Amino acid sequence: RRSSALSFVDGHHIGSVEFDLRHIWLILAIAGGGIGAIAIIWRMGSVARREARTAKAESVQLRRNLAAADAIIRAEPQVLVFWEQGQAVRIVSHTLTSVPGLPEHHAEILRFGQWLENASAHSLKSSLDKLFVNGRSFSIILKTIAGGIIEAEGRAAGGRAVLRLKDISGYKLEIARIED
Repeated sequence: RRSSALSFVDGHHIGSVEFDLRHIWLILAIAGGGIGAIAIIWRMGSVARREARTAKAESVQLRRNLAAADAIIRAEPQVLVFWEQGQAVRIVSHTLTSVPGLPEHHAEILRFGQWLENASAHSLKSSLDKLFVNGRSFSIILKTIAGGIIEAEGRAAGGRAVLRLKDISGYKLEIARIED
């Protein structure tokens, strides 16, 4: 079945176009496919925008958490040394400046034998070895060569270890002086 259509513009004959039912179905199929493709692209775009908003919100929350953790770490004068399996050792925080003999530079802090008394350096090394091998936590009092007294705490969890050096006061300071 064929239908014929004549087109006139300002009375002039443009031509005739014959449409076959197959042509109509083909045009409809192409148009439907195009509309379907547009719908899929629009859907993918909306999903991507939603995921981007979620990622941005998570990023903002992670930045807030990081800022809070940093504030908590820096709130108390201390030195935090962090070991993670397969990574280089890091000094996370060094805000402890009031202890005589405690090095200011990060690289010097890890050379315990250069700034701690021999007995304290040996005790710290032994405690760190037990921490790394067995995960055994510790809390010990150390004396610097310059006469400073600090507490060293070591903790391990999941292939990570933390050494915390802090100034001591109160009864711990009195105990350290009595032991001296």
